[in-house]
Amino acid sequence: MKRLLYILPFFFAALVSCEREIPYNGEYQDPKLVIHAALNAEADTIICNIDRSYFFLERTNPYEKETIKNPTIEVQSAQNKSLQIVSRYQKGNEHKIYLSHPLQANDTIRLIVTHPKYGTAVAEDVIMPKLNVTLKSSVWEPKKKQCRFVFELPDSYPMPQTKICLQGEAFTSQIRINTQYDKDGIITSCDTLVQDRRHVMIRSKNTIFASQENKFNTETGCFGGTAKLMLNADKLPAKDVEIILALDYLSYDTTVVNEYSTGKKRISYSTYTLDTCNFTFSAQSPTCTLYMNSMAAYWGLGEDYYDEMDLGAILSDMIGMEEPVAVYSNVEGGYGILFSNTQNRINIPQLLPQ
Repeated sequence: MKRLLYILPFFFAALVSCEREIPYNGEYQDPKLVIHAALNAEADTIICNIDRSYFFLERTNPYEKETIKNPTIEVQSAQNKSLQIVSRYQKGNEHKIYLSHPLQANDTIRLIVTHPKYGTAVAEDVIMPKLNVTLKSSVWEPKKKQCRFVFELPDSYPMPQTKICLQGEAFTSQIRINTQYDKDGIITSCDTLVQDRRHVMIRSKNTIFASQENKFNTETGCFGGTAKLMLNADKLPAKDVEIILALDYLSYDTTVVNEYSTGKKRISYSTYTLDTCNFTFSAQSPTCTLYMNSMAAYWGLGEDYYDEMDLGAILSDMIGMEEPVAVYSNVEGGYGILFSNTQNRINIPQLLPQ
């Protein structure tokens, strides 16, 4: 061991003395446009992020990004030749594109972005129809720390191989009143704390969710238990599907009394309010599914990747870096993705406890 300690200083000194700059003799990659946009049936706007790729020797600070100024954007429809851009608003590299007509299901949309310095990038995808879902009942069970919802799903979907992503969230407000007493029982202080919490753990016992994408929990007897549930459209019909939204760390009314050896006392009273619940049924095009899965695999994310980060926002940071990017792209002349992810959002107002 002592001999090793004597050797180490010489070893590190040798490493320092051998340090030298090695020139890069590889091929330089010209920057190209990077685009990211999603298509939603019945929407009259498209949100498109336009960036450019960076050669790894060029970008010293990965957090500094160039704003792509005045790119030319064109939207073409295979079914509606009169579809055109009415106006657009740019904030940084995000462009909100206002269209003359709402996007129609089953239409093929072609997006063309051109820049005088970074060339032209072209992509297209087919717009998925909306999954028609009806909310039949909703119950808040605070003692069980959960909400139960029953949805009526359609008998079928025009594209049976489509992936349906179900995401749910609930927002609760906690009001906590802390009251301090001295040894004589006189109030010395009283303060009120309001805390908001978001809950995203959803699950279901319905076997239409029995797939490798949804884990089965033997304790609850449910599929899922994460931020989303995945469903193949060919599993329809399923008229009444119950979805459980877990409200973790929630008790409806609680009172905690702390008594101290000095005779002082503290009473904390908490009450909770369920503000609102939101569900989103997203019909993904095959392009969207390939892209999402490849992004999740690249970053080594688990089944919660839909809620962990904005995958599109980090796409441009991956292009042109030190290692190759194994992410699905359907953009010609550039990088990125144009996909359809038609969403049906259902908002459920405040529920009373039962």
